[in-house]
Amino acid sequence: MTKFLYDKTCIISKCLHFLIHLFKLESWAARSTLDYQVTVNQALISRSIKVAFKLNVLHLSDIHIESIPDQGHTLIEKLRTLEFDLVVLTGDYKLSRCSPDQNTINLLIPLLKCLKCKHGVYAVQGNHDTPNLMRLLAKQNVTVLNNESVEINFNNNCFLNIVGISDPHYWQQDDLSKAFSHCNEEYPTLLLAHSAEKAEQAQHYPLDLYLCGHSHGGQICTVNGKAIINNARCARKYIDGVWTHNFLQGYTSRGVGTTGYPLRIRCPPEIVIHQLFIQ
Repeated sequence: MTKFLYDKTCIISKCLHFLIHLFKLESWAARSTLDYQVTVNQALISRSIKVAFKLNVLHLSDIHIESIPDQGHTLIEKLRTLEFDLVVLTGDYKLSRCSPDQNTINLLIPLLKCLKCKHGVYAVQGNHDTPNLMRLLAKQNVTVLNNESVEINFNNNCFLNIVGISDPHYWQQDDLSKAFSHCNEEYPTLLLAHSAEKAEQAQHYPLDLYLCGHSHGGQICTVNGKAIINNARCARKYIDGVWTHNFLQGYTSRGVGTTGYPLRIRCPPEIVIHQLFIQ
C-alpha cells in the first residue's frame, strides 16, 4: 500500500469512527459486518480427462478474526448450512501483525473445526499474517501452501492441483515458478493467492482458476456499488467477484472480516462456493 493510499485510508477510518460514535450507530455498524452473503460461482474447466466431475470449493478470505463482533458465531452457523468438498483460505486471518499469534489461533479454532471436509483445508499467507502465524495454522490440520503445490486424488482417479503462493502484497515473498515447479500440467489447477496482483504473471502458467481476496470488495462502497478505495496494486476490475485476464479465470472474494473500522456499506461480507465443473 502506498503512503498516499495508507494516509487516505486512515483519514476515512477516523472520520467513520467519529461519525458512528457521534450518532451512536455502533450497533448498526456491527450488524453490517455480520450480514454474510453466500455467493455461488460456477466455473467450467475444460481438460482432456477421462471422467468429468463436479467439485464444491468453499472459499473464505480476509477473516480478520479479531474484527468480527461475535467472534465468528454467526459465520459458523452460516457455514454449517453449506455443503462443500474442500476449503481454500486466501489469507489475512488476523487483524494486526503486532498482536499475539497464538491469540489469533485460539479465536480461529472454533471456525476451523467447522471447516472439516472430505478433501481438507488449504491456506496461503495474507499481508496481515506473520510467518509464525502460518506455522501455528499448519498445526490445526490446515495445509499451508508457501510457494508450493499439492495434488488431490478424487474418486475414479480424478486429480486436481492446488497451488499456493506467499503474500504478494506486503511480504512480497511470492514465487510462481517455484510454486508451479512440481505441478502435473495435465491436471486442472487452482491458484491461491492473497491478492489479484499476480494475475498478469500467472496467466503464463498452466492454471485454470485464480482465487484471491485482500480488497474486501472495497468494504465501503458508493450507491452504485463502486469501491471508494482500491487497496491493491491492480486494476479496479479485480476488486470484487468474477474477472478474467486474457484466458485466465479469476475470483476475488469480498472477505468475511473488516479492517480500519468494523463497518461495511453496500459491500456485505462474503462466503463463496465455487462450483467447479471439470470435463
